[in-house]
Amino acid sequence: MMHFAMLAGALPSVLLRVLFCALLCAPAHAASHCDLEWSPFAGEGPGGTKLSGEISRILVPENRSRPSGSKIEIEFVRFPCTGENPGPPIYYLIGGPGVTATRHAAAEALTPSLGLLEYGDFIAINQRGTGNSVFNEDGAPSFPFELPLDKPATRASRLAAQKKSMAECAAYWVDRGVDLSAYNSVESADDIEAVRQALGHGKIVLWGTSYGSHLSLSYLRRHQKHVARAVLMKVEGPDQTFKLPSATDEQLDLLQELIDKDTVLAPKMPNLKGSLGRLMVELGNEPLVVTLEPPGRDPIQVSLGPHDLETMVAMHLGFTGTLGRLPAIVHSLEQGDWRMLAMASINLRRGGIESPMAMMMDASSGASKARLVQIREERRSRKYVLGDAMNFNQYPEASTACGSPDVGKVFRGPLPCHVPVLFVSGDLDARTPPANVEGIIGAFENAAHVIVQGTGHDSRELTSPKYCGLVKSFLGGESVESQVVQLAPIEFTPIR
Repeated sequence: MMHFAMLAGALPSVLLRVLFCALLCAPAHAASHCDLEWSPFAGEGPGGTKLSGEISRILVPENRSRPSGSKIEIEFVRFPCTGENPGPPIYYLIGGPGVTATRHAAAEALTPSLGLLEYGDFIAINQRGTGNSVFNEDGAPSFPFELPLDKPATRASRLAAQKKSMAECAAYWVDRGVDLSAYNSVESADDIEAVRQALGHGKIVLWGTSYGSHLSLSYLRRHQKHVARAVLMKVEGPDQTFKLPSATDEQLDLLQELIDKDTVLAPKMPNLKGSLGRLMVELGNEPLVVTLEPPGRDPIQVSLGPHDLETMVAMHLGFTGTLGRLPAIVHSLEQGDWRMLAMASINLRRGGIESPMAMMMDASSGASKARLVQIREERRSRKYVLGDAMNFNQYPEASTACGSPDVGKVFRGPLPCHVPVLFVSGDLDARTPPANVEGIIGAFENAAHVIVQGTGHDSRELTSPKYCGLVKSFLGGESVESQVVQLAPIEFTPIR
């Protein structure tokens, strides 16, 4: 075969460019691939480690049901594989929704315990409505709300504030010509497919966490023939966007089991749910006014009720770093020290819409009628001490404030899948518990579920060589069996 440098000297420049393009591009996608304009991209990984890549973008229809309408940019970064035998590229779908993937891509690609770049190119896609898309234009407003401090917060007052904030946000962007109905996980899945075609990739590996798993499942429903395998962590299934009170209650039971194993903590917190129930009754009988005295500032008075306690506990559940502090906080409340709840409540009464994309993605994924009925009935039941406080950032009923974006029954229906999938759950994850996977895995012909005991909606599992070894084996093409991986117990804040 003639060396390319020798051949180059014998060809006209126009023909040379055509040949060079043909060598780089897969034939089926040569034109789209070669039309991409790449710019250098500098990513930053753990400890400030630099990672060089390149960034590009494509135009896609804002609403594919109206292909002649507006176009939007989809931005993506590519980090090259460092391994000797590259496999299919890894497509990184970040959680959120509403998070800009390119800001976090290098840190994910350079995760020391996984070495993802050894397996293939690493592609991070800024989902529609993030990155340099329209929602992040300079000066784009947020739509905040702040519940008053002089009376207890309630679910009703939070819901009303959410609806107002969401309606204001929707009106602002609709007035500017944005088709908010197109910001959903169906269109986003087709954006991923457009990127795959533009890059000329045959098969890809999906790598999705939290909302990224939700989007991955949408892609699998629509385009699974292009997926070699998928690693889906902290899984949010097609009909699991809004959380069940019963699932949150199970997390409290699991936390109690961990407390019971701690010989120092157990005698001081023998019944966590019982303690929470008594505190709810106390706050419900009469609002409690707490005065905080911040150094160098005027005193702040906060009126507390049961909803304030529900949301504070919900905020602490699911992440191992905050979960370990919860028993000590509840114990201090029982002793009559309400300051922690008052301070948390000040922060939790502030909310609003900062990312229209996040608002629309959750609202459009929605929930089936059966799940909405289950949430409502469980919320009204006295059996579940926290109600549906896990949904406090955006209640299901609030979705009506941004139009009627629901993507429909098919999106939330059964998902037959033939692709090898590795599901990963943390047993302490109150946001995407292991039950989420158990509810959908039956339709997957070639799937394994790894449950990591001792981690939540965080990344504590990366401290486990066994877990990391399983992921590496799966990425390398090996089969992995469903199993439980045990981490060291979480640490509890001592009760004084």
